[in-house]
Amino acid sequence: MKNNKQSKTITTTYNIPTQLSGSVHIALISDVHDRCPDAALSILHQQQPDLILVAGDLMERHDPAVSPWTVEQMDEWQGIPRTRTWFFNIVRKFDGSASSGEQTKRWNKANGYRFLEEAVKIAPVVLGVGNHEWYHTEEDLQFFKDHGVVFLDNRDCELTVKGQKLLIGGMSTRYDLEWLDQFSQKDGVKILICHHPDYYPKYIKDTNRNTFALIVAGHAHGGQWRLCSRGGRKRGIPVFAPGQGLFPRYSYGQYDNMIVSAGVSNTANIPRFGNPCEVVMIQLGGSSSNNK
Repeated sequence: MKNNKQSKTITTTYNIPTQLSGSVHIALISDVHDRCPDAALSILHQQQPDLILVAGDLMERHDPAVSPWTVEQMDEWQGIPRTRTWFFNIVRKFDGSASSGEQTKRWNKANGYRFLEEAVKIAPVVLGVGNHEWYHTEEDLQFFKDHGVVFLDNRDCELTVKGQKLLIGGMSTRYDLEWLDQFSQKDGVKILICHHPDYYPKYIKDTNRNTFALIVAGHAHGGQWRLCSRGGRKRGIPVFAPGQGLFPRYSYGQYDNMIVSAGVSNTANIPRFGNPCEVVMIQLGGSSSNNK
């Protein structure tokens, strides 16, 4: 693994060996949150990946006036215990986008659209669903279709990239374990987009579902603050991650076959510390390396 700084957003690179006959250069983007995507797009233009995976929370879609889901229902999907709900409610007070679906000065839905519009000019884009995306509008779905974005909401697809066949699935916040069971048993080199890294130990790690060459996640924002961080692999101690609470286990980096991105934006009104935003580049099918 190596890091290259570009402004306040870094590029982190991993090599993941697979059974592919050739290599595929993959960009992992997470947690745009309808913020300005210029730094991420600049890195994508520089890196020129073969495939772009978006691991959820590209958009802010949580207006309670139009959502079929409530905050309580979304918490239940994410496995947030009622005994800890008070703590997460306090955290939400610092999150400038979590309390309402209305646009603010900090985010605008045009940013998510602009990211996709530019990204598809670079490489095919596959989009997963995160916890800030309680729903997608008809306008969103039509935009995905018009721009050739592959949208995976508890479904999978087959893509051929640089002559290499990949099976890619998207496990959403409102997960479907029956679909996951079926997808995990398909033959081929499989990639799972799963916004929540905490779903990995709950539903995948020590089960017969763990047949994936690669799992990509975001959500944790790198732990927001990382204490004693020295950069590179010395990213310090993560303080908090949604879904995991204080001192989370899965917040940034590589864990077995899962790579967790620190994300490309900051939704909280509390600034990051020792924890820059990042674009992740993954060489799939290349030579092996020990990343973490």
